[in-house]
Amino acid sequence: MPPLASATLADGTIERILNVGLYSERNDLRHRFVGVDLARGAVDHHPEAAARASDDDCGVRPVDRCSRPGRSGKVRVTVTKEGEELWGFDVVRPLQSSGTNGSGVELMKVNYQGRRVLQRAHVPILNVEYSGGGRRHGCGPTYRDWQDEEACFEADGDDVVPGYRASPTPARTLLDGDTDRGNFRGVSEWRLHADGIIRPRFGFAATSNPCTCRTHHHHAYWRLAFTIGNAPSVVQEFNDPPVSGVGSWHDIRRETRRLRHASSDRKWLVRDPHGHGYEIIPGAGDGSADDYGVGDVWILRRRSGQIDDGEGFSTDPSRSKAQIDRFVNGESVVGQDVVVWYAGHFSHAPGEHRDHRVGPRLEPVRW
Repeated sequence: MPPLASATLADGTIERILNVGLYSERNDLRHRFVGVDLARGAVDHHPEAAARASDDDCGVRPVDRCSRPGRSGKVRVTVTKEGEELWGFDVVRPLQSSGTNGSGVELMKVNYQGRRVLQRAHVPILNVEYSGGGRRHGCGPTYRDWQDEEACFEADGDDVVPGYRASPTPARTLLDGDTDRGNFRGVSEWRLHADGIIRPRFGFAATSNPCTCRTHHHHAYWRLAFTIGNAPSVVQEFNDPPVSGVGSWHDIRRETRRLRHASSDRKWLVRDPHGHGYEIIPGAGDGSADDYGVGDVWILRRRSGQIDDGEGFSTDPSRSKAQIDRFVNGESVVGQDVVVWYAGHFSHAPGEHRDHRVGPRLEPVRW
């Protein structure tokens, strides 16, 4: 639902009206949208630019009953096995993550077995597009979402500092059950394994809202700033059959945008000059880019000021879509610090409540 609507008065003056969605946990109030005119101190119960009252009820009802810890700095996490360090990294909670709209759970200075893998890893861009009658029902037609907000989920354990909890058992979110409630707050997930594999994951489910009853398409964009052993990087792409030269692997020498091709097992490798690196292997359910999703993978030279594309919240498709292409200018990526943007795409059918996680597998090579 657009947060703002415009009303043109008889004299040509345009008033900005705040749209507000209402629902009741007791189920005695249908989904209703009203327009709040702050200038006049009035409520319009039938705003033209907002969705109509609806009996549609897709997804589970959100219940926000968890505590709200205050702001706190990042924490350093160390994972050991038999006295040897496996992983070391900084974690920044969504509330304090970088980017115009936040970037979910953010990892920084990620080391595996004492060697640097990633300087920063996060999801600075997230958006959604509604098909068909989305606009007619007050949904979108698109949204550039924000990721500095934290939702409730179940996580037992002790707080290391406010906002960070060490849980000895797996946490449970909306994706793992049929409730959107909990005793802790958070969002996207990162899975780091003892063998060095990293699985970034972004999950999509449905909370109770008329808009979740409309077909919509999610797009999540990871930004992976690689620094393999703090050495200059070499980037390669794999295709079988080959698309360049005589081998399945070919070097990528300049900034570019690439698509996934499951039929050729396409994947990418970021390595140091000695061959130590990480493969980026697409997830089987990560979808394919359409016109709004723009692309699947971008390989860029790392530059300051390019944490995201600078776009804030918007329902305008031309602004809410990812603007990563503006960073592709043909510069060499050979021997440079490299950033890989990886996009996951997922379509939610009307009334579909099942969860879906997208994300690649990052796998060490010659480590």
